Amino acid sequence: MNRPYLPPFFTLYDLPADSDERTLKRTYARELKKIDQATELEAFQALRDSYEQALAWLQHKVQADLSADAEIPPPIPEQYQEPQKTEAEPDHPDINGQTSYQKYRGPAPEIIARQAFSSLRAIVEKPQVTFSEIDEFLNTQVNSEVLLHVDARFLFEIQVAAYLSEGWCDGKHFLFSSATEQFNWLEQQVRLNIRSWELHNLLEALRQWKKHRDDHPDYLNKFLEIFELARQHDTPDDTFLLKTHDILQFMSSNLSLLMWVVTDSKKIQQWTERAAYLFAHQPIQNWADFHQKAKIDIGFGHQLKHAQNNNQTPGIDFAGYSDRDSFTQFQTSPDQKHSSLLQRLAYLLHYLTSLRFFFALGFAFLLVCLVTLGNLVEQKKHSKKTHSPQTSLSAEALFIAGEDAYFGRNKVSKSIPDAIELWQAAANKGSVDAAKSLAELYKNGTEVKKDLKQALHWYEHAARLGDARSQLTAGTMYYFGKGSNVSDQNALRLFQQCATKEAYCKTMWASLLLDNAPDDAAQKKALELLHQADDAGESNAQRLLAVAQLEGSLGMSKNTEKGLDQLFRSGYGDAKSQYLIGQYYEQGKYLRRNLPEAKAWYLKATKQGHSDAITALQKLCKSPTDKDPGCVAWRELQATLQAS
Repeated sequence: MNRPYLPPFFTLYDLPADSDERTLKRTYARELKKIDQATELEAFQALRDSYEQALAWLQHKVQADLSADAEIPPPIPEQYQEPQKTEAEPDHPDINGQTSYQKYRGPAPEIIARQAFSSLRAIVEKPQVTFSEIDEFLNTQVNSEVLLHVDARFLFEIQVAAYLSEGWCDGKHFLFSSATEQFNWLEQQVRLNIRSWELHNLLEALRQWKKHRDDHPDYLNKFLEIFELARQHDTPDDTFLLKTHDILQFMSSNLSLLMWVVTDSKKIQQWTERAAYLFAHQPIQNWADFHQKAKIDIGFGHQLKHAQNNNQTPGIDFAGYSDRDSFTQFQTSPDQKHSSLLQRLAYLLHYLTSLRFFFALGFAFLLVCLVTLGNLVEQKKHSKKTHSPQTSLSAEALFIAGEDAYFGRNKVSKSIPDAIELWQAAANKGSVDAAKSLAELYKNGTEVKKDLKQALHWYEHAARLGDARSQLTAGTMYYFGKGSNVSDQNALRLFQQCATKEAYCKTMWASLLLDNAPDDAAQKKALELLHQADDAGESNAQRLLAVAQLEGSLGMSKNTEKGLDQLFRSGYGDAKSQYLIGQYYEQGKYLRRNLPEAKAWYLKATKQGHSDAITALQKLCKSPTDKDPGCVAWRELQATLQAS
């Protein structure tokens, strides 16, 4: 007896034949968490394809069962039905701004992400919230059905990251710990790097935490203890500050942005300044104290390195500081203040006759000479207006130095010319990030004069280093003639280079083939590229294939139903598709003429800045007293834009 057919998704994950849609979604969510969508694209695409195939099979099975029972044909999708409306009931956006198509497709990813984040933020900012509450709520949100949509999940993650980047408040340290675990940020930061200009604080905090967690695992408890004290707004006594002087100095220098995200960094900075003052002004009573203080002055980082090289516990012990005398010995008693002059002279003579003292004095003299010489050299460079970066530094070090100069951080004064010079040196040594930073600097024109020619130069530099996004951007600039004359040849070369990593590059490659009177072979290649881009969810490819299906071009048979379905899918977030759907509704082409729907789709495209959609709405909504909901929404949008 033959077994009934089941889609691969059922057999692969051992799902029973009577599984419902909810079971499929939960299985998909579980397997999706095992895949890194940024690097394992093929695995993600295979999972998505098998899941959608199973959903389609299940829906067809349900419709077939209903048809068999009721002896009626299965329902036609809503967007293809003939409108059944009276003059009093036009099909226009409802009170929530949704049209019938939106209700059929569900809410937009932006709305899903915003609602999920608002709920999470309310939990985080609740008084006396606990880690378990935040962790459980975030885990529920991440694994909920509404966040199965890749775009919604990505937007939710970015909103959480941006919220953390704004700085610490009560509850955010719990969110930082939970989100780092839920989104696996310590190992995978590809998604955050897409918005690196906005999430710089969080990215740097994650880098600091990972580095010092791995480099100094024995000292994490002390870091966490100080973080917690600052969050509780406690004020430690001077003895505690003296004991933790070196640790506070180390944290201020190396964990600044981590503290910004997870604790009250201003409070810790105040403690650091107070500890430095106390340490500098504590009196030296004997020769042992003199050497003890000299050793401590070497610095916390040196002691860590020395201890690690000798497999020993560093000189500063977080638990009890057992290898150094109690700091109370540095406190001067009233009797000691009135010690004899002879005793003080004896101490001084002891210092002066110590061989170690002369070594220390010689080293200090040499250090002063080197610093003086360095200052003279630096002054000479400034007088000649030359700021050549240190060529001995690595590309990564030069890039970071340029970042410091650009943002004015790590005790470096903000200087755009220095940042440009450092980034140029880093880019010439092979730094993709430096080349992209230069390109965006000249493209945006915020800190320097806008120069698209320079922007294109540095995008091409990054493209030659293998960066797919830069290849895409440079190709687009050549295609539209920005920063250079229009050059289809250069654009095609760059789009071919990035086609393996960027679906949009395949779409542009196909467009160039079709723009130049293609023969059958070129047309076939263009169609193949568009299908590949469509499989990856690229909206421009979906729109081009939809139009080809509607018109029966590119060697495709004419099929209005499939073409419209493809166009509505691309219209979910693509402004050009939204404008095209609006045109079809306005003109009655392929769709029944429906002006309220046309206005609704034009309004969607307008919100994304589509100029032709704006013109269309201006034409349809000429009268300022027109009470049509689409025109009312258009006038409200105009008023909002003018006010902002």
